[in-house]
Amino acid sequence: MNKIKKIGVESLQELPFNEFLSAQEKDTLLASAYEVIYPAGKTLAENQTLCENVYVVLDGLIRIYKLSEEGREITYYRVESGEICLFTMGCILEHNPLDAIVLIEKESRLLAIPDYLFQQFMDSNPKFRNYIIRRLLATITDLMVLTEEVTFHGVNQRLASFLINISRLQSKTTIKITHEAISQELGTAREVVSRMLKEFERKGLLEISRGKILLKDIDRLESMSY
Repeated sequence: MNKIKKIGVESLQELPFNEFLSAQEKDTLLASAYEVIYPAGKTLAENQTLCENVYVVLDGLIRIYKLSEEGREITYYRVESGEICLFTMGCILEHNPLDAIVLIEKESRLLAIPDYLFQQFMDSNPKFRNYIIRRLLATITDLMVLTEEVTFHGVNQRLASFLINISRLQSKTTIKITHEAISQELGTAREVVSRMLKEFERKGLLEISRGKILLKDIDRLESMSY
């Protein structure tokens, strides 16, 4: 069950754009925005959904991904603590349904800003607007990198890079993840991932066990990544 509560001043201080808001705008947020806690695995929004709020991740992790008609997934990017979900923001600014799926990857505490209020800040506050534009440009750059990865790099390079990134995210050399989850992240077949992991294991780069992968030679994995 989702836990909802009104926000306090301490929540405002966690916002990445807090310094760009006027005192009056902060008061408006206190009156209209709210906090919500979602459990891991919850779908926050999906294809053809009209967004009613822009979400800021105060604590947790959410994933933005696309699901093809064949059932394959590709991850666009993740939104970590202290970041704003730009897909829900774009949905509101363009007045178009969401063209992706927003998944709560681990339990998350979010701050929800009503669509009308976010639009009001964009229209009336140049500093806030400039901050959002900078974040959009950074995300566009990330998506361009993703396009390059999918188009020009082989599965072995993408897999090596993905394993390194997940290891850093979890701060462990033994990462908890299934072959199916990796295939969804990379947008390829599970059989391809399993075959490639077996090849990595044969070369001494890692060790596979049920639901876990131990990275044994991170330096060599990094040299294989892009």
